[in-house]
Amino acid sequence: MITTFYIPLLYIYRVRLQRMDKLLSWLFIFLMPTAFYSLYNDCHIGSILNYILVLLAVISLYELGYMLNDTYAIRREVHPTLRLTQEQTRDFYKHSISIILTRILYAAIALAVYWFVSSSPGQALITTIAVFLIVPIFLLYNYWRRPTNVLLYPVLVYSRFLPLVLANQTFVKPTAEVMPLYMALLLLFLSYPFEISLERLSMPHYRFAWMKHLLPDEHNKIYFRVIYYLVFSIMLSFLLPYSYLLPFYLFLIYRTILTKL
Repeated sequence: MITTFYIPLLYIYRVRLQRMDKLLSWLFIFLMPTAFYSLYNDCHIGSILNYILVLLAVISLYELGYMLNDTYAIRREVHPTLRLTQEQTRDFYKHSISIILTRILYAAIALAVYWFVSSSPGQALITTIAVFLIVPIFLLYNYWRRPTNVLLYPVLVYSRFLPLVLANQTFVKPTAEVMPLYMALLLLFLSYPFEISLERLSMPHYRFAWMKHLLPDEHNKIYFRVIYYLVFSIMLSFLLPYSYLLPFYLFLIYRTILTKL
């Protein structure tokens, strides 16, 4: 259906994930750490609205990146992963200009409202730049079709996490109650983008020599995830307040439960 290309989240659900349980898992992995670190210092109606507006902009552009990958970038691959049917691909090519402009318009409107309600023009500017950087990062990743493009993968994943924290976190003096921006951004990266990037590096056609020992096969991934969050939860607990680390504890519980299913 052509609506798949226009309505936010539909493309991720219908084409990339295809199952409701996978969508819920994707939303948990994406929303839980970004909402936590975005709203940690200041959680009220205004900051929640900021988060939602920037989320709409991010999803609109990130899904556009997926579409361009699944239609244009695969032409440059020797053994492409075909996620779209021939009919869906034809629909995208036929309406590509309309789809691209609509997605950009969604992001622009969401960010315009965010600027209007934001109390800090400087912060809004930085957040807007971060959102629109998703497009060139995705284009570079899509069209640099070499094994070494895996090195861009952590940047690509982090590009959809970063704006959501920038939407509310400010450059304030850290105290016992206030998490500094640099710490929120570092923990956000470690909470998921870094872990999934290690998994990506372990894929057979990307794998570096040392990755063979870290993740020798696909089956070990579920256990690697548990070990990853266990190690970081313990290590960071000695260095930082426990309240900073809630996403790591929740991911550890979540990943452990999945090993039993």
